[in-house]
Amino acid sequence: MANWKRFSLITAVLLLIWAHAAAIAGPLDEGKAAYDRQDYRSALTLLKPLADQGIAEAQLKIGMMYMGGVGGVKKDPAEAMKWLRKSADQGFAEAQVDLGKIYTNGIGVIKDDAQGMMWFRKAADQGDADAQVLVGIAYEEGERVAKDYAQAMRWYRKAADQGYAAGQFHLGYIYFIGEGVKKSDEDADKWWQKAAEGGLVVAQTSLALQYMDGAGVTKDPEIAFKWRRKAADQRDADAQFELGAMYYDGLGITKDHAQAYKWFLLAEAAGNEKAAKEIALLHDADGVTAEEEEGKRLAREWKPTPTPSQR
Repeated sequence: MANWKRFSLITAVLLLIWAHAAAIAGPLDEGKAAYDRQDYRSALTLLKPLADQGIAEAQLKIGMMYMGGVGGVKKDPAEAMKWLRKSADQGFAEAQVDLGKIYTNGIGVIKDDAQGMMWFRKAADQGDADAQVLVGIAYEEGERVAKDYAQAMRWYRKAADQGYAAGQFHLGYIYFIGEGVKKSDEDADKWWQKAAEGGLVVAQTSLALQYMDGAGVTKDPEIAFKWRRKAADQRDADAQFELGAMYYDGLGITKDHAQAYKWFLLAEAAGNEKAAKEIALLHDADGVTAEEEEGKRLAREWKPTPTPSQR
């Protein structure tokens, strides 16, 4: 009988815990979704009660709303830091990373590199890949800590081994320059390939340049074109311009002036200053209205590829 009573009590406690978690999960998920779609007023309504209950994810979002002055609250860095600190002190890694960025950039607070690095390390030690990359960059560049390429590699590899594209790219770069490790174009290419496949634009453009110039790999304009196209489809203005040039010259792809015109137009709209000159030259060289009109149509119909989230 005693065992049965103990079992019943444990079951009741577990059911209460489950009910409490379920009651929190619904509003929390709805609040985060509202925040992500920039419906900050709804996010504030849903998340503020949870933040008051000590839910770390809700506290982070409330803190960021006060930092930005959105959702019907006035911009208040002190209030923002209060909520971010509550979240970070519970060990919530994303809040720790955000606190680190706030301190190292002096956003609403006095710039404090030591505080920033402390919060990056706390998150990195928990396995947060974003923080691991930030710690690696600090060691690679000698910012906030003594320059140490071996330490930079250590932290980049931790992030890279989690499939984090930024960690993979930085690890590849260390192999490419051969600092703190034996230079290896093969390892650089391997890690850049992983990062590029993960959607990281800087890795895609680096690979394109590598294959275009034959830097440590066999020169291959077709592979260069493939990676430039992926970066261009993510709105990278320089990649869009270079892609237009490849279409114009027929490098790695069949020459196509309508496609060249399309990518030059998109590059110009995205802020590439060289694109306008190329558009004018293309018009003067061809004088073919049909290709220009086709290029304009293709540019209007183009849809970008969503940039993959790393969180």
